[in-house]
Amino acid sequence: MEISPKIRSTNSILPWVILTSMTVYVFGLSFYANNRKAPEPEFDFYSTTSVILSLEEEGEAEDSSHLIFGTYNNIIEGAKQSVQASRNKKGQYEVTFRVNSPRSATVFVDDEALEIFLVPDSNLHIKATYHRDSFKLENLSFQGYTAGICRYYLEKGGRFGRQHVRAYRTTAYADSLRQYAHILDSIAIQELAYLLIRSAPNNLPDWFIDFEKNEILYQKAYLKLANAYNRDVYPGYQDDVPLNDQTAVFSYYYYLYLRTFFQQRTGSNVLEVQLSSADSLLRGEVKDIFLTQHIFSLLSTEKKPQAQKLLGKFIPSFGKKKYERFLRKQME
Repeated sequence: MEISPKIRSTNSILPWVILTSMTVYVFGLSFYANNRKAPEPEFDFYSTTSVILSLEEEGEAEDSSHLIFGTYNNIIEGAKQSVQASRNKKGQYEVTFRVNSPRSATVFVDDEALEIFLVPDSNLHIKATYHRDSFKLENLSFQGYTAGICRYYLEKGGRFGRQHVRAYRTTAYADSLRQYAHILDSIAIQELAYLLIRSAPNNLPDWFIDFEKNEILYQKAYLKLANAYNRDVYPGYQDDVPLNDQTAVFSYYYYLYLRTFFQQRTGSNVLEVQLSSADSLLRGEVKDIFLTQHIFSLLSTEKKPQAQKLLGKFIPSFGKKKYERFLRKQME
Protein backbone atom coordinates (compact mmCIF):
# COMPACT_ATOMS: atom_id res chain seq x y z
CA MET A 1 0.00 0.00 0.00
CA GLU A 2 1.36 3.38 -0.92
CA ILE A 3 1.85 5.84 1.97
CA SER A 4 0.34 9.19 1.34
CA PRO A 5 2.63 12.23 1.22
CA LYS A 6 0.77 13.67 4.23
CA ILE A 7 1.55 10.60 6.39
CA ARG A 8 5.18 10.52 5.19
CA SER A 9 5.47 14.19 6.13
CA THR A 10 3.98 13.54 9.57
CA ASN A 11 6.33 10.57 10.15
CA SER A 12 9.35 12.62 9.20
CA ILE A 13 8.36 15.54 11.40
CA LEU A 14 7.42 13.48 14.49
CA PRO A 15 11.00 12.51 15.52
CA TRP A 16 12.03 16.16 15.30
CA VAL A 17 9.09 17.18 17.47
CA ILE A 18 10.02 14.55 20.08
CA LEU A 19 13.68 15.55 19.95
CA THR A 20 12.84 19.23 20.28
CA SER A 21 10.48 18.54 23.17
CA MET A 22 13.09 16.44 24.98
CA THR A 23 15.74 19.12 24.41
CA VAL A 24 13.48 21.80 25.86
CA TYR A 25 12.63 19.50 28.80
CA VAL A 26 16.28 18.72 29.58
CA PHE A 27 17.22 22.38 29.20
CA GLY A 28 14.44 23.30 31.59
CA LEU A 29 15.68 20.81 34.18
CA SER A 30 19.24 22.07 33.84
CA PHE A 31 18.14 25.68 34.12
CA TYR A 32 16.10 24.87 37.22
CA ALA A 33 18.97 22.93 38.81
CA ASN A 34 21.45 25.72 38.15
CA ASN A 35 19.19 28.59 39.16
CA ARG A 36 17.00 27.19 41.90
CA LYS A 37 17.49 28.71 45.32
CA ALA A 38 19.31 26.37 47.67
CA PRO A 39 17.19 25.36 50.66
CA GLU A 40 17.92 27.23 53.85
CA PRO A 41 19.62 25.03 56.47
CA GLU A 42 17.87 24.05 59.65
CA PHE A 43 18.73 22.40 62.95
CA ASP A 44 19.62 18.75 62.55
CA PHE A 45 20.81 16.96 65.69
CA TYR A 46 22.13 13.88 63.91
CA SER A 47 24.02 15.34 60.97
CA THR A 48 27.65 15.29 59.90
CA THR A 49 29.75 17.40 57.56
CA SER A 50 32.92 16.10 55.95
CA VAL A 51 35.80 18.39 55.04
CA ILE A 52 38.31 16.95 52.56
CA LEU A 53 41.68 18.67 52.59
CA SER A 54 44.02 18.08 49.64
CA LEU A 55 47.57 19.33 50.21
CA GLU A 56 50.21 19.81 47.58
CA GLU A 57 53.68 19.92 49.15
CA GLU A 58 55.88 22.75 47.95
CA GLY A 59 59.60 22.00 47.73
CA GLU A 60 59.35 18.44 49.02
CA ALA A 61 59.84 15.36 46.89
CA GLU A 62 58.32 13.05 49.45
CA ASP A 63 54.94 13.39 51.05
CA SER A 64 55.22 14.24 54.75
CA SER A 65 52.74 13.84 57.56
CA HIS A 66 50.95 16.72 59.25
CA LEU A 67 49.05 17.32 62.45
CA ILE A 68 45.59 18.14 61.11
CA PHE A 69 42.44 18.59 63.19
CA GLY A 70 39.33 20.74 63.40
CA THR A 71 37.67 22.67 66.23
CA TYR A 72 34.11 23.97 66.47
CA ASN A 73 31.19 24.31 68.86
CA ASN A 74 27.52 23.60 68.46
CA ILE A 75 24.92 26.09 69.66
CA ILE A 76 23.17 23.48 71.80
CA GLU A 77 26.20 21.77 73.36
CA GLY A 78 28.21 24.96 73.73
CA ALA A 79 31.61 23.52 74.64
CA LYS A 80 34.37 23.57 72.03
CA GLN A 81 34.94 20.22 70.36
CA SER A 82 38.03 18.93 68.59
CA VAL A 83 38.13 16.35 65.76
CA GLN A 84 41.25 14.62 64.47
CA ALA A 85 41.66 14.17 60.73
CA SER A 86 41.99 10.78 59.07
CA ARG A 87 44.38 10.32 56.17
CA ASN A 88 42.61 9.01 53.07
CA LYS A 89 45.58 8.83 50.74
CA LYS A 90 48.79 10.64 49.90
CA GLY A 91 48.24 14.34 50.47
CA GLN A 92 44.53 14.01 51.31
CA TYR A 93 42.94 14.25 54.75
CA GLU A 94 39.34 14.15 55.98
CA VAL A 95 37.82 15.82 59.03
CA THR A 96 34.28 14.81 59.97
CA PHE A 97 32.34 17.34 62.01
CA ARG A 98 29.10 16.56 63.83
CA VAL A 99 27.24 19.84 63.46
CA ASN A 100 23.57 20.49 64.20
CA SER A 101 23.36 23.95 62.65
CA PRO A 102 25.35 26.27 60.38
CA ARG A 103 28.61 26.94 62.19
CA SER A 104 32.00 28.43 61.65
CA ALA A 105 34.87 26.07 62.37
CA THR A 106 38.66 26.07 62.24
CA VAL A 107 40.92 23.57 60.49
CA PHE A 108 44.50 23.44 61.74
CA VAL A 109 47.34 22.25 59.52
CA ASP A 110 50.23 22.00 61.95
CA ASP A 111 50.23 25.56 63.38
CA GLU A 112 48.37 27.20 60.50
CA ALA A 113 44.68 27.97 61.23
CA LEU A 114 42.02 28.20 58.52
CA GLU A 115 38.51 29.44 59.34
CA ILE A 116 35.78 27.69 57.35
CA PHE A 117 31.99 27.41 57.44
CA LEU A 118 29.89 24.26 57.79
CA VAL A 119 26.24 23.35 57.33
CA PRO A 120 24.60 20.03 58.24
CA ASP A 121 24.66 17.31 55.55
CA SER A 122 27.03 19.19 53.27
CA ASN A 123 30.60 18.41 52.23
CA LEU A 124 33.46 20.83 51.65
CA HIS A 125 36.63 20.22 49.61
CA ILE A 126 39.67 22.41 50.28
CA LYS A 127 42.74 22.45 48.04
CA ALA A 128 45.94 24.20 49.11
CA THR A 129 49.67 24.36 48.65
CA TYR A 130 51.63 23.83 51.84
CA HIS A 131 55.06 25.47 52.13
CA ARG A 132 57.30 23.48 54.42
CA ASP A 133 59.76 26.34 54.89
CA SER A 134 57.24 28.94 56.02
CA PHE A 135 54.55 26.52 57.33
CA LYS A 136 51.97 28.50 55.34
CA LEU A 137 48.93 27.52 53.28
CA GLU A 138 48.69 29.22 49.89
CA ASN A 139 46.66 28.94 46.67
CA LEU A 140 43.57 28.05 48.66
CA SER A 141 40.43 27.01 46.78
CA PHE A 142 37.09 25.73 48.02
CA GLN A 143 34.44 23.50 46.47
CA GLY A 144 31.03 22.78 47.94
CA TYR A 145 27.87 24.49 49.16
CA THR A 146 29.76 26.80 51.54
CA ALA A 147 32.68 27.57 49.17
CA GLY A 148 31.70 31.23 48.73
CA ILE A 149 31.32 31.68 52.49
CA CYS A 150 34.78 30.19 53.08
CA ARG A 151 36.27 32.56 50.50
CA TYR A 152 34.55 35.45 52.28
CA TYR A 153 36.05 34.35 55.61
CA LEU A 154 39.49 34.12 54.01
CA GLU A 155 39.17 37.61 52.50
CA LYS A 156 37.78 39.05 55.73
CA GLY A 157 40.68 37.60 57.72
CA GLY A 158 43.12 39.24 55.34
CA ARG A 159 41.23 42.54 55.54
CA PHE A 160 40.72 42.85 59.31
CA GLY A 161 43.30 40.59 60.95
CA ARG A 162 42.79 41.02 64.68
CA GLN A 163 40.87 44.28 64.28
CA HIS A 164 37.35 42.87 64.49
CA VAL A 165 34.60 42.72 67.10
CA ARG A 166 35.57 39.25 68.33
CA ALA A 167 39.04 40.52 69.24
CA TYR A 168 37.50 42.82 71.85
CA ARG A 169 35.91 40.19 74.09
CA THR A 170 38.03 41.58 76.91
CA THR A 171 38.84 45.23 76.99
CA ALA A 172 41.79 47.40 77.93
CA TYR A 173 39.30 50.24 78.33
CA ALA A 174 37.56 48.91 81.43
CA ASP A 175 37.51 52.36 82.99
CA SER A 176 35.98 54.01 79.95
CA LEU A 177 32.80 52.37 78.69
CA ARG A 178 32.30 55.29 76.33
CA GLN A 179 35.63 54.65 74.60
CA TYR A 180 34.98 50.90 74.57
CA ALA A 181 31.56 51.39 72.98
CA HIS A 182 33.02 53.75 70.39
CA ILE A 183 35.62 51.16 69.34
CA LEU A 184 33.01 48.38 69.07
CA ASP A 185 30.61 50.58 67.09
CA SER A 186 33.34 51.70 64.69
CA ILE A 187 34.61 48.17 64.00
CA ALA A 188 31.08 46.79 63.56
CA ILE A 189 30.27 49.47 60.98
CA GLN A 190 33.38 48.49 59.00
CA GLU A 191 32.54 44.78 59.19
CA LEU A 192 28.95 45.31 58.06
CA ALA A 193 30.10 47.47 55.16
CA TYR A 194 32.59 44.79 54.13
CA LEU A 195 29.83 42.15 54.25
CA LEU A 196 27.73 44.29 51.90
CA ILE A 197 30.62 44.83 49.49
CA ARG A 198 31.71 41.18 49.33
CA SER A 199 28.29 39.48 49.39
CA ALA A 200 27.75 39.57 45.60
CA PRO A 201 31.31 38.54 44.48
CA ASN A 202 31.19 35.55 46.81
CA ASN A 203 27.56 34.72 46.01
CA LEU A 204 26.65 34.67 49.69
CA PRO A 205 23.17 33.18 50.40
CA ASP A 206 20.59 35.50 51.94
CA TRP A 207 20.40 33.39 55.10
CA PHE A 208 24.17 33.70 55.60
CA ILE A 209 24.08 37.47 55.16
CA ASP A 210 21.51 37.54 57.99
CA PHE A 211 23.67 35.14 59.98
CA GLU A 212 26.84 37.21 59.61
CA LYS A 213 25.05 40.48 60.31
CA ASN A 214 23.59 39.06 63.51
CA GLU A 215 26.92 37.57 64.61
CA ILE A 216 28.41 41.07 64.42
CA LEU A 217 25.52 43.00 65.94
CA TYR A 218 24.69 40.61 68.78
CA GLN A 219 28.27 40.09 69.85
CA LYS A 220 28.67 43.86 70.04
CA ALA A 221 25.46 44.11 72.05
CA TYR A 222 26.53 41.21 74.29
CA LEU A 223 29.95 42.74 75.01
CA LYS A 224 28.38 46.06 75.93
CA LEU A 225 25.78 44.41 78.14
CA ALA A 226 28.30 42.18 79.92
CA ASN A 227 30.78 45.00 80.57
CA ALA A 228 28.07 47.31 81.87
CA TYR A 229 26.94 44.92 84.63
CA ASN A 230 26.38 46.82 87.90
CA ARG A 231 27.91 49.97 86.43
CA ASP A 232 26.41 53.32 85.56
CA VAL A 233 26.20 53.78 81.81
CA TYR A 234 25.42 56.85 79.79
CA PRO A 235 22.14 57.06 77.81
CA GLY A 236 22.43 55.28 74.50
CA TYR A 237 25.34 53.06 75.58
CA GLN A 238 23.39 49.82 75.23
CA ASP A 239 22.48 48.58 71.75
CA ASP A 240 18.81 48.50 70.85
CA VAL A 241 18.64 45.01 69.33
CA PRO A 242 15.49 42.87 69.03
CA LEU A 243 14.95 40.40 71.86
CA ASN A 244 12.99 38.13 69.53
CA ASP A 245 14.85 37.75 66.26
CA GLN A 246 14.07 34.68 64.15
CA THR A 247 16.74 35.71 61.61
CA ALA A 248 19.33 35.19 64.38
CA VAL A 249 18.26 31.63 65.11
CA PHE A 250 21.72 30.25 64.15
CA SER A 251 23.74 33.00 65.83
CA TYR A 252 25.93 31.83 68.72
CA TYR A 253 26.33 35.38 70.02
CA TYR A 254 22.60 36.01 69.96
CA TYR A 255 22.15 33.34 72.63
CA LEU A 256 25.06 34.73 74.66
CA TYR A 257 23.26 38.05 74.59
CA LEU A 258 19.98 36.44 75.67
CA ARG A 259 21.69 34.52 78.48
CA THR A 260 23.25 37.71 79.86
CA PHE A 261 20.04 39.68 79.36
CA PHE A 262 17.91 37.28 81.43
CA GLN A 263 20.56 36.95 84.14
CA GLN A 264 20.58 40.71 84.58
CA ARG A 265 16.82 41.12 84.13
CA THR A 266 15.93 38.62 86.85
CA GLY A 267 18.90 39.40 89.11
CA SER A 268 18.86 35.71 90.02
CA ASN A 269 21.36 32.90 89.66
CA VAL A 270 18.55 30.34 89.79
CA LEU A 271 18.22 28.83 86.31
CA GLU A 272 14.49 28.11 86.67
CA VAL A 273 13.82 31.78 87.38
CA GLN A 274 15.78 32.86 84.31
CA LEU A 275 14.05 30.30 82.06
CA SER A 276 10.62 31.33 83.33
CA SER A 277 11.40 34.91 82.36
CA ALA A 278 12.63 33.77 78.94
CA ASP A 279 9.54 31.62 78.49
CA SER A 280 7.31 34.65 78.95
CA LEU A 281 9.22 36.90 76.55
CA LEU A 282 10.68 34.70 73.80
CA ARG A 283 8.74 33.14 70.94
CA GLY A 284 9.15 30.55 68.20
CA GLU A 285 12.26 28.46 67.57
CA VAL A 286 14.44 30.96 69.43
CA LYS A 287 12.67 29.97 72.63
CA ASP A 288 12.99 26.26 71.78
CA ILE A 289 16.75 26.59 71.37
CA PHE A 290 17.25 28.78 74.43
CA LEU A 291 15.40 26.31 76.66
CA THR A 292 17.17 23.33 75.09
CA GLN A 293 20.60 24.91 75.63
CA HIS A 294 20.11 25.32 79.35
CA ILE A 295 18.42 21.99 80.01
CA PHE A 296 21.15 20.23 78.05
CA SER A 297 23.81 22.06 80.08
CA LEU A 298 22.36 20.45 83.22
CA LEU A 299 22.64 17.01 81.64
CA SER A 300 26.25 17.63 80.62
CA THR A 301 27.08 18.50 84.25
CA GLU A 302 25.30 15.38 85.55
CA LYS A 303 22.31 17.20 87.02
CA LYS A 304 19.71 14.91 85.50
CA PRO A 305 16.97 15.31 88.17
CA GLN A 306 16.99 19.09 87.75
CA ALA A 307 17.00 18.71 83.95
CA GLN A 308 14.01 16.35 84.13
CA LYS A 309 12.15 18.79 86.35
CA LEU A 310 12.71 21.73 84.00
CA LEU A 311 11.87 19.69 80.92
CA GLY A 312 8.59 18.62 82.52
CA LYS A 313 7.77 22.24 83.37
CA PHE A 314 8.57 23.69 79.96
CA ILE A 315 7.32 20.90 77.66
CA PRO A 316 4.16 22.91 76.76
CA SER A 317 6.42 25.80 75.66
CA PHE A 318 8.23 23.90 72.91
CA GLY A 319 6.96 24.81 69.46
CA LYS A 320 8.92 22.08 67.63
CA LYS A 321 8.86 18.61 69.12
CA LYS A 322 12.32 17.74 67.79
CA TYR A 323 13.89 19.68 70.65
CA GLU A 324 11.88 17.80 73.24
CA ARG A 325 12.78 14.49 71.53
CA PHE A 326 16.46 15.44 71.49
CA LEU A 327 16.46 16.19 75.24
CA ARG A 328 14.60 12.98 76.10
CA LYS A 329 17.09 10.99 74.06
CA GLN A 330 19.98 12.58 75.96
CA MET A 331 18.36 11.62 79.25
CA GLU A 332 18.07 7.95 78.34
